[in-house]
Amino acid sequence: MGDKTMSCHVDDWGAHREAVRRTLEQALGQVIEVVSGVEEARLTFAGITGTCSLTTGDEPVVVLDLGGASTELAEGRGAAPDRTFSVPHGCATLPVVPGSSGGLEAECRRLRQNWGAAVATFAREASGQV
Repeated sequence: MGDKTMSCHVDDWGAHREAVRRTLEQALGQVIEVVSGVEEARLTFAGITGTCSLTTGDEPVVVLDLGGASTELAEGRGAAPDRTFSVPHGCATLPVVPGSSGGLEAECRRLRQNWGAAVATFAREASGQV
């Protein structure tokens, strides 16, 4: 069992990251590798394009991974993406009740700032204006 590897992207473990990782490894009998959001985007892209036979042709493929605590986007034409980015927003991290976590308006501002910067960088890279 110990020869298999599991990977996950976890931002919310914070100071307890290593303790949680060790506890899960012992319980599962598996090695757990905590990866960055960009690495998660790369791995997701490789998995989707390889599994769905999307690595042929000249048309770019875009893969969006909406997770619980983050969202990753990757674009490319082969088995590996040309561009990736990750933002710390997912379906479980958005407030569902106005007034929570500083209010819905504050959360919307935070989303616009993070997504705006990420999309602008992604667009610059796609157009070759790095």
